[in-house]
Amino acid sequence: MPRSCPACGSRKWRKDAVTGNAICEEGHVYQDFRSENLVTEPGTNYALQKRRMKKAPRRNRRRELGTSNLEHYHGDEAEWLKMETIQLALRYQVQALRKLWSLPDVYEMIVRDLWAYQLATHPLPPVPEPSSRPDPSSPQDEGGEKDDQPGGDKSDERDESDKEHDGSGEDKFDQLDRDGDRSEGEDGIDPELLERLSDSSDRSDGEKADEEVGERDRRWKKKRRRLRMVDTLVTLVVGLWVLRVPVMNVEIQGIVDENQIPYIDFAHTTLLPEDMTKHMNRDVISALSPRSAPRPTYLFDQCREFARTLSRHFGIAVPDVNAAPVIWRTISALGGTPTTYAQVARLMALLDVNLSLQERAVEIRTRAPRARAGRSRGSSPMGEDERVIYERTTKYMDTTLPELSAAAAWVILMKLAYGLDGETRRALVRSDPAVGLPTGESWLGELKHRLATGALRGKRADLDAQDFGSKDLGDIDRYLDKCESLLLKDREFPSDISAFPLPPRSDIDPKVPAANSWHAFHACLETIAPSRVADEEPTHTIPLIPGDSLRSYDAKDLTGTLPPEYEVVLKAAAEVVGVAEEEVAHVVEILERRLEKVRKDRGETRGRSRRGSRSRSKSRTGRASSVGGVLRKRASVG
Repeated sequence: MPRSCPACGSRKWRKDAVTGNAICEEGHVYQDFRSENLVTEPGTNYALQKRRMKKAPRRNRRRELGTSNLEHYHGDEAEWLKMETIQLALRYQVQALRKLWSLPDVYEMIVRDLWAYQLATHPLPPVPEPSSRPDPSSPQDEGGEKDDQPGGDKSDERDESDKEHDGSGEDKFDQLDRDGDRSEGEDGIDPELLERLSDSSDRSDGEKADEEVGERDRRWKKKRRRLRMVDTLVTLVVGLWVLRVPVMNVEIQGIVDENQIPYIDFAHTTLLPEDMTKHMNRDVISALSPRSAPRPTYLFDQCREFARTLSRHFGIAVPDVNAAPVIWRTISALGGTPTTYAQVARLMALLDVNLSLQERAVEIRTRAPRARAGRSRGSSPMGEDERVIYERTTKYMDTTLPELSAAAAWVILMKLAYGLDGETRRALVRSDPAVGLPTGESWLGELKHRLATGALRGKRADLDAQDFGSKDLGDIDRYLDKCESLLLKDREFPSDISAFPLPPRSDIDPKVPAANSWHAFHACLETIAPSRVADEEPTHTIPLIPGDSLRSYDAKDLTGTLPPEYEVVLKAAAEVVGVAEEEVAHVVEILERRLEKVRKDRGETRGRSRRGSRSRSKSRTGRASSVGGVLRKRASVG
């Protein structure tokens, strides 16, 4: 609020352009105020004007010029055509997947039921009416020819009979209306109005509640997006979970990229009939032609959302993943042994890792309704306060990709056994869980070699940029044959091009990678053996043992550097699972926090003595024994 002038009491002030003083409307100068502008900019030679461009309504020049394709569908017709094409793609995908993995016939029934729930939970376009467009292939004087046909008299007779029936029906309704008008004139009250009033008074509270629930469901359904091509893969994966087929999302990504099931660029394949392709416009073709397979984490998030919808609205619970085969395939691809598998499974059970698509630790909470147009926040349309009930998980990232959780547990096990910080660990007792594991130098060296050659990625390595200068002729021919088989599968070969002038080599053998190529590494494996500390060795030089001096790293720290050994382990786990290194590091950080909480709940303290080096070595031994007790298997594993 402006101050009043001490001389005249006016509150209207103006600023002098020359001196910068504040002057009231009576001309009194305010003594304690002055504004100076010391920064001056030279004037420009151009006049600066702000203009607002008014956009004209959008014009379809193809339609105006008559060059648009009249057979293309638009609006609701195009959406309905896209929906039919997605369902056809799902049918082809089920057939290809059953043939590829020898799935039973019940899998197709499960996918059909799940797709019905997908249709029930997504907004669908209205059913298009029969098209009134003239058929360009039919002659224009078709109506005149029909009159000359011998069957024309019968159709006329049938139309006349229909009119007679319609006329009789109209007479009956007119008679009822006249009776109603006469009764209204006699009593003075409309009987239909009385009936409506009686129905509204007799309506029970349960019916009103049902209507409110139906209205809420309709509002929820409107907020959801329409179906897309990725929803077919979501339905396939959830169907595999229902059958408890041990599948990894990176395998789904692999078979989609290898074009073993129809998904990529589906709108340009020969699987679609010509009656459907001729009506597709550009938007429909773009929506039905994904360029690549979805990432494993994105596909898992969509499956989790679908499973949550099935549980909340239909009471259908998707079973947990078949964990044992998934964990073993992940660990064996990283060079693990049965001993490693037993320790990883024990660690995951200890940390209570969720291996399902649904959150387990869920609590019910309430909140005030969000503000909408026409009403304030926290108030209902009837003027009464209402609370919105919703669910919230109590565990951060309770549901993660199962193979990603197994890979993160393997990374923690590697940190417990080898440290991965540049310092050597030695097992001092036979009961140490690290006894029997491969030595750190040989295992990390083999992982580094496989990362350099791309062996951990398998067939997915062909999707990267190829260095043809370092390849021999056989590998180049195999790559070209693979590209030809993938790009021309279910495609029409263009008629205006000729074949490649150089014929392919006839003696090309396909190079199929082995299912598990770690047999040679395990054949000449050097394992960790317990070693005793010499008596003449000083106390302060006692080496670190497995499980001691563990270091945790922040996954969000982009500027920090990781030890080379730890970085090799993270890259190997990320390539096997098909995710980024940051995602693996994030899950590792979460599991390490859970491990620390479990250790505290068990009463195992991580205290370190400051009195001397000998007490420090004891604390290290106690720390190692506590972690070893956590991971020690109850039964011997062969």
